[in-house]
Amino acid sequence: MSMGFERVNALDEAESSGFQLDKAAPDNYERYVAPVMHPFVAALVAATAAPSQRYLDVACGTGFVARAAADAIGPEGYVAALDVNPQMLVRARAAAESIGARVDWHEASAAKLPFSDATFDAVVCQQGVQFFPDPVVGLAEMRRVTRPGGRLGATVWAPRASSPYFSAQLDMLEEYIDLPPGVGAQAFPPGGIVT
Repeated sequence: MSMGFERVNALDEAESSGFQLDKAAPDNYERYVAPVMHPFVAALVAATAAPSQRYLDVACGTGFVARAAADAIGPEGYVAALDVNPQMLVRARAAAESIGARVDWHEASAAKLPFSDATFDAVVCQQGVQFFPDPVVGLAEMRRVTRPGGRLGATVWAPRASSPYFSAQLDMLEEYIDLPPGVGAQAFPPGGIVT
């Protein structure tokens, strides 16, 4: 069984992490990953979202952080979300529309955020930084678009050796699901994201 990953050769490493998801992956991601991530998403949104603010979700995937943030921020605020994968954005739009969440979706790279400096009160990236071709560039871009005194939040797994529960899950996935070599391990930083 395939989760919907395919290898690609990135022409511009600032635009791609080295793999993308095929057409089946966004639905699988929403169905299987969103429930596992729920407690992390809830904590991230609780720490960063406030009513009426401007909020950005970077590397949004199927948009479960953006949807939760839109609910927390309310109709007086503004939520934007972006991802490099257009198929993830199609799924994200559909999921948001199904619950009436107002989110402005963008296809863009974290290395080149399409926003002016100091645009957002909060900028977040839930489990995406480890996939950036250059995490330092992506985090600097996130900081650039965060207003002074705003909040920047990101979640990433600890290195695999420090994550026995998730490491065991990855072992199981690699044994029973057709993942290309190295794709699953990419979710874990080799020993730290930023040096």
